[in-house]
Order: sequence, then structure tokens, then C-alpha cells
Amino acid sequence: MYTFNPVATGIALLGAAVLLFGLAGPSAMLDNPFFHHGLGCLIAGVVLLIGSEKVEE
Repeated sequence: MYTFNPVATGIALLGAAVLLFGLAGPSAMLDNPFFHHGLGCLIAGVVLLIGSEKVEE
């Protein structure tokens, strides 16, 4: 059963938004700090979402 976690969802959505901003930025993708921060935020949010799921027998 999946339980909604607003904090982890917010972090994942923020990371996705920053990642998209970094991808659309003028500089190269690997040199853009928005790309790295967005990717890190997105991964952290997804890990929190997976870790916060409650497994019910």
C-alpha cells in the first residue's frame, strides 16, 4: 500500500523542475550547476519516496 509523502514528493518535483531548467540553460549540460543540483534533488526525492513506502503484509 502506497502512502503519500508530501515532503519527498515536493523534493522530487523541485529536483525535476531544476533539472529541466538546467537542461534548457544556455551553458553546456555538464558545466551547468542547475543540472547537477536538479539531478541530486530528484534522486534524493525518489529515494525518500521509495524509502517512505510502508510495506503491509
